[in-house]
Amino acid sequence: MDENFKKILEKAVAEGNDKIKEIQHVPSLKINPIIKLSLFDKIKGVKGAFARLYENGVFNKESYCSEKEAIERTVCCTTCTDSNGCPYCGCKIKLKRFLNTENCPTPETYSHLKKFPPRLYWDVTKDITSVFITARNEKYVNKTIEKVLENSTGNIEVWVGLDRFTCDIIEDPRVNVFKDENIKGKRSILNKMTELSTGKYLLFLHSHCYPSMGFDTLLKCACEDDTIAWSQVSELDEETWEPKENKWGQCYLDDNFSWRWKNQPNLIEKTKKLLPTECLTSIAWMINKETFIKLGKFDEKIGQHGFEEAEWVFKMKDKGRFVLRTDLCVGHLFRDNFPYELDNVNTDYLKELYKQNG
Repeated sequence: MDENFKKILEKAVAEGNDKIKEIQHVPSLKINPIIKLSLFDKIKGVKGAFARLYENGVFNKESYCSEKEAIERTVCCTTCTDSNGCPYCGCKIKLKRFLNTENCPTPETYSHLKKFPPRLYWDVTKDITSVFITARNEKYVNKTIEKVLENSTGNIEVWVGLDRFTCDIIEDPRVNVFKDENIKGKRSILNKMTELSTGKYLLFLHSHCYPSMGFDTLLKCACEDDTIAWSQVSELDEETWEPKENKWGQCYLDDNFSWRWKNQPNLIEKTKKLLPTECLTSIAWMINKETFIKLGKFDEKIGQHGFEEAEWVFKMKDKGRFVLRTDLCVGHLFRDNFPYELDNVNTDYLKELYKQNG
């Protein structure tokens, strides 16, 4: 028996795990332990594997996917490998030590399963995510873009909307800049940028954020038709630009249509990777483009900026759902004072939307 695994067994026995005791008393049983790794370590492992292939001159086999695709596939199946079973179909295929997403069950191969993914999840590796960031007097926009480029694992394009704001944006072939010399507001600029975008998935992100590793893939794996997927949020340290340990997840709309946290930090249910929610925050959320267009894009009659949460809660009423990824967190810089004045909101129109969809 592997010495390291023997130590793991001995520790488990000392802690009173009866199942491990039973395994230990079957000396002929050969077991490869399933080691839970962080997503960062998994991606590091993929890169290491491809580096070894290149060193050995093996890099052109048609049966191999690219390193980039392998990384995103790793993120795709993280939902399965880190939990007791795939939350999409309930299968236990993760018990195989080395998981290949092509082995995910289908109605033909696993006819006894009651639920199957509505699509092949490894196919999302081919889909583009369009990330949208708007900025007005925003000094941290480049820090946000840097982390988006650094921690994305799939095909992305970044759209930065400068709302009568001049700033030297990071130069990268994935980054597109949209400028407006007049203040048009967040809703107007986002609508224009979405028309220019090519992504199947639209991710809206505040301009002072730190998305965690694989954020784009994890969100689009959960972003089905008529679904808005979003992540947990933690406080971002302004000096170190590192997320703090506190994490919020559930939220709701109050009587004034403003969103509020529903749970205390770190108290969110984590046994499931996807949780249905009644609301969202506008800090970081994703919707597929087809659903976005079907629901009328951003409604500019509400105002230039503000109450995006209420708008989409009303739009999604009886037409879709919100899901929270508990294994994903976006650091966000919470500020007492905004770098610009919040624009007037047409509250009468907002109330009318509530009546129509409430």
